[in-house]
Amino acid sequence: MLRVLYFLIITITTIIIIIIIMPTKSHPLDNGFVARETERLELLRATYSLRADGAIFRDRGDGWKVVRLVVGVTPEAFWLKIKTKEATLSREFRAYRTAVIDAIPLSDRPEYFTLVDLLGDDVDGIWSHLVDLGKRVEIETLVELRDLDNARRAAFE
Repeated sequence: MLRVLYFLIITITTIIIIIIIMPTKSHPLDNGFVARETERLELLRATYSLRADGAIFRDRGDGWKVVRLVVGVTPEAFWLKIKTKEATLSREFRAYRTAVIDAIPLSDRPEYFTLVDLLGDDVDGIWSHLVDLGKRVEIETLVELRDLDNARRAAFE
């Protein structure tokens, strides 16, 4: 009994010392201030956020991360490139993208796009696999997404 009590005291003391003495690693964004968002772009596979201080954040469904730019590329040039590409998109693609963004959360889109690539127009198969993965989506929504995707592809050709 005394050995167990001694072991518990040593263990608790060690944990307290580790918590108090060891410095914790902080995230580079945990400086107490994150600049205000000035603009946001929601794309099919990611969401980008431009901040007032020039920082750019990206969320691919797994949380916000700082975009690390190639040496020589400024945040303004990067953002302008995205906006320029955005301006050239067709009306059909924008309609498809808006429907996908509204229907499927960003974290679930990789699975959805993989299933569309594998199963094509098989809406029942896509729905069944998404349900098996625990994703909630109506089959009517998937039919609408398929029709918009087909319209987008037809307009591209």
